[in-house]
Amino acid sequence: MSRPKHTLVRICGFLALLLAAGCSSFAVSTPSEPPAAGEGVNITVQIAPFDKPVEITSLQKRITRFREKYPGINVHTDNWQYAPDQIGIRIATNQIATEYNTYASEGRILLQRKWMSDITDLMSRWPHTGELNPVLMKPFTVNGQYSAVPEQGYLMTVTLNKKLFREKGVPLPPLDWTWDEFLEAAVRVSDPERGIAGYVPMTKGNEAGWNWVSFLYAAGGDVAVEADGGIRSALYSEAGLQTLELYRAMKEARVLPTNWVMGYLDAFNHFSLGRGAMIMAGSGDVVDYAVNQGRMKAEELVVYPMPSLAKGGRHTGVFGGNYHVISPYATSGQREWAFSFLTEEMFTETSLQALEEEILDRKRLGQLYVPRLMNYWRPDSVYAGKVQGILDKHENVYRFDPALLRLLDGKEEPLYEAQACYAEIAGVIQDVLTSKTEDPEARLKLASDRLQERVFDQLKGK
Repeated sequence: MSRPKHTLVRICGFLALLLAAGCSSFAVSTPSEPPAAGEGVNITVQIAPFDKPVEITSLQKRITRFREKYPGINVHTDNWQYAPDQIGIRIATNQIATEYNTYASEGRILLQRKWMSDITDLMSRWPHTGELNPVLMKPFTVNGQYSAVPEQGYLMTVTLNKKLFREKGVPLPPLDWTWDEFLEAAVRVSDPERGIAGYVPMTKGNEAGWNWVSFLYAAGGDVAVEADGGIRSALYSEAGLQTLELYRAMKEARVLPTNWVMGYLDAFNHFSLGRGAMIMAGSGDVVDYAVNQGRMKAEELVVYPMPSLAKGGRHTGVFGGNYHVISPYATSGQREWAFSFLTEEMFTETSLQALEEEILDRKRLGQLYVPRLMNYWRPDSVYAGKVQGILDKHENVYRFDPALLRLLDGKEEPLYEAQACYAEIAGVIQDVLTSKTEDPEARLKLASDRLQERVFDQLKGK
């Protein structure tokens, strides 16, 4: 069976530049002049979830600065967090913030359904558009049109609990590891009698498919490809079968938790309680959660790239990110002022000061600041160097291994109906892990055919 073709977003080496000050013509700037507007314009911005008090405080400070500078603009907050199964009804009932956060995977569907504003004209007038990270810009740039302001990006990584490896006398695998070395490590560190899992998977909800696709990418596979003028499902492939076999092997080797039915937070909590040796998630998200909420020690954690299928292969995982989009219901004034709120402090000394304040706020709370592996700025810019200078000053900042950054590889989330794809894959995973299917190949083909019929065939003409 031929392996489907796919396009990789090459991140290898690109991220290593975050560790050093860059040398480009991009300089830290002062805010550009916002649009003229009358008194009494109201905009609503999305605030962080309640369990992220430092981020909430940081945004509230931004709002205060904005209100002081533009007293005629009323900035309100909305704490709804983007959810693929809720956005439709939110849009239909106009219960959406003027600007709201979304994921990289949602770009095409939001664009197709006109659930966000086209901001090409605003971006064309903004002096810093050319300084944005081109990798992060890709998911929301279609035919030269812009529809989102990027915030930050992630690459799927695997976080290891070094303490559990040490207690079992198991050496850490090489950073340039393979699937075989990943599975061997999981088997050796697993201790079912003590309730210690070698690997903590996400197997419930769309996050199950999200995790699985990173292994699929590492095997050289894809969810869908463009062919014959349409979108063709590529799940049923050699890479897909290899990925499914890896999950079956983990179940048979008893490296998963006894109750392996876990969603995103279930898996994070299990790992943070010291009951799992390895877990997959975006960039440093596990470190952030495990240290700042699970009270684990940062020195007991280490971040690895996705294991490659074979030695010397690419360590490819899902690449995604967070973006800000503007509601299609925004008036002309709201649209321009929301864009101004989102962009005014980007690339400025004010944003650098805000970063340092957040790090110090975390220090006062006894928390660790975990930087993103990808940010809205170009990693080789002067601004990136200034950010790195701030990070280097503080001891409560997590340090990624430079060798990790040289190995990381990323491929965009499925560009077409990613959440529907993840949901379909989740059903396959659950059937295989519960032994509800005696023929994993037939089950994978069924899922591939369903995606084609129910999802990709419906995209014609859109």
